[in-house]
Amino acid sequence: MVPALSPALRIPTVMAEIQPRVRDLLESRLGRAQADTLIGVSNAVVHALTRGEAPLALDALQRMLQLAEIRGRQTVWQSREPELVTDGAGLPERSHPSTPRPTPLPHGPVETCIDRTSLASLSGAGGLPAWTRDPEQAAKALLATVPKAAAIGREAFAARLGDVLARDGVLPMDGTALRLLDRVSAVLIDSRALCAGRPRLMSVTTVGDLGEAEAWSAAQSVLDRRTLRELSDEGPWTRGAWRLERPHDIPAAIPASPLTLTADLHGEDGRRQARIRIGCELDPLADAVVAAARTGARRLVLTGHASTDEIAPWADELLPLGTSLPDTVRRLQIEGHGVLLISGEDDEALGAADLGVAVTARGESRVCWSADLICGPGLLHAWRVLRALEDARSVSSRSARLSMAGSALGALIAAAGTRPAVAGLATSPVYSAAFLAVLGGISAARRVERRPRPRPVSAATGMPWGRGRP
Repeated sequence: MVPALSPALRIPTVMAEIQPRVRDLLESRLGRAQADTLIGVSNAVVHALTRGEAPLALDALQRMLQLAEIRGRQTVWQSREPELVTDGAGLPERSHPSTPRPTPLPHGPVETCIDRTSLASLSGAGGLPAWTRDPEQAAKALLATVPKAAAIGREAFAARLGDVLARDGVLPMDGTALRLLDRVSAVLIDSRALCAGRPRLMSVTTVGDLGEAEAWSAAQSVLDRRTLRELSDEGPWTRGAWRLERPHDIPAAIPASPLTLTADLHGEDGRRQARIRIGCELDPLADAVVAAARTGARRLVLTGHASTDEIAPWADELLPLGTSLPDTVRRLQIEGHGVLLISGEDDEALGAADLGVAVTARGESRVCWSADLICGPGLLHAWRVLRALEDARSVSSRSARLSMAGSALGALIAAAGTRPAVAGLATSPVYSAAFLAVLGGISAARRVERRPRPRPVSAATGMPWGRGRP
């Protein structure tokens, strides 16, 4: 029964929601959660008072997607808390503080669209009063060109993807990081995260009267069914008549480190027969992860590791041993990249990355709480995130095009006249484009969900793993 108020009342809340600069100002003053709540409630109240049915319906759809994402986060935390926290004895007092970015994050398709459309709409709305002498018409023209579809398409994709990942077991420590997928252009992989928990014999050099094939078979028999954790002690390690022990002339190392473990093979008589190098077996999905990173990003950077020589040629840049991961993240950011880091050990680097993906190891209790996404055990979750990079960019680009088309058509209708029917019709293209962008974002996230898992590959043979593992 209350008369509808002027649509011009929507302008402050619409600008606060769409404009990154206004939103950043609110978040710096109020905090992210409080700013989101204020904008959401203000939108609902203002659009209800001005009879904005289409904005209210669009906002309701967006909140339903976000609610499903939040419930997914709660469910995955409840299921994984006993595994990740255990008794709480090893938990840090607080996570590693995130490092401020050395340069602003480069704009993606959504930010570019919003900047261009906002500037054009503000210029047009500013000139209308001088032409029509009607401030109300200028306000309606401004609302008719709001780039709504650009941001909401990406938001729908990220919210739906967050729900999909959570149901798959990914724990989001910061769900807003998924909104940055379309701006990731460089993937940095800590090669230690590609290693499984099993040792792998890399080379054998005979020094006695034993043949190379026999020495290889004897060393492999000692390593069989052992874990990297067993090889981290001082040894020796024996099986049957054969014994492996650390040489005294070489510094100690463990296969999980970038350096290999060197050991001497001794026979039953105690004589040294061979010197061997032991690395770590790669995860069966290591090849798939590296291939997904190559497809989803313009630049792939790998850290040096003795056990990843076969996949090193895939990288655009191979970091020398001992290179600082946090420094590399900041260097890539200064070069103009949005950086996604996959690691299982470096808290500082994960906190500095634009999207930090921590991979937990099987049987290990260490968790990098500074990461944005906690994945694993294994690399399946990381592979799924990397495969979503291309989809995220596609959704943002398509949403930006829809937004610009809707704004252009809305501007033409708004310029046609001041009749109430025309004024009400002017905002229709903007919200029609926004609904299409939401549907496109949901469809893209469903494609990510339905994408078949990659076939595991045996690091020892390079062949897909079947039922009879070699």
